Amino acid sequence: MLQEFFVSATDKAPKPLKLEIAKRIVASLSRWEVHTPNAEDVLSAIDLQQVAQLSFWDAKVVHSAASLGCGVLYSEDLNAGQTNSGIEISNPFDTYVPARA
Repeated sequence: MLQEFFVSATDKAPKPLKLEIAKRIVASLSRWEVHTPNAEDVLSAIDLQQVAQLSFWDAKVVHSAASLGCGVLYSEDLNAGQTNSGIEISNPFDTYVPARA
């Protein structure tokens, strides 16, 4: 997901970050706890994909966030304000602010 952040922040954002700034943010975020999915996580993501009508990759991200106990998931791909698996979705490039932020 760090690579997704980097590409979005430096290319897709309305006001892209400079590469060096985005690199420092990636370095900082890389110190956070990382979820390494196993086979059971993949199966759970498949179930979530079907129930929540998400793409497999989005379901895998939501499942990983839930596994880490996240309350808010920042994503430009999912619908801001939507809740999946108890996680509120927020687009960091939108003006929407999640209730838990």
